[in-house]
Amino acid sequence: MAGRPSSNPNEVFLISIGMLLPKEEDNIPWMVENALVAMDEKEVAIVKLRFGLAGGYIYSRKEVAAIMRMTEPELRAIEKSAIAKARNALKGGPCVPGQTERRRD
Repeated sequence: MAGRPSSNPNEVFLISIGMLLPKEEDNIPWMVENALVAMDEKEVAIVKLRFGLAGGYIYSRKEVAAIMRMTEPELRAIEKSAIAKARNALKGGPCVPGQTERRRD
């Protein structure tokens, strides 16, 4: 894991998706918000539950699958897509819903 260890859910989320933490802590909430904007409603709900962004409690995949009424493989696929969108958004890629890879012109 890159960066510094933290129990702050925003920091944990950014580190988990492979982002380095900014030197200025004021930028952390902005980064998380930009990552979430790139996702659809279902992806946001899943990410918030999985990474503790909704109240600080981190739910397991099994718990989130039960809450969202889906199978764990379905959840895993949506989570993977959401993380790809978050990475793209934070690396300056496209934030087009449904697009998870940067365009290569």
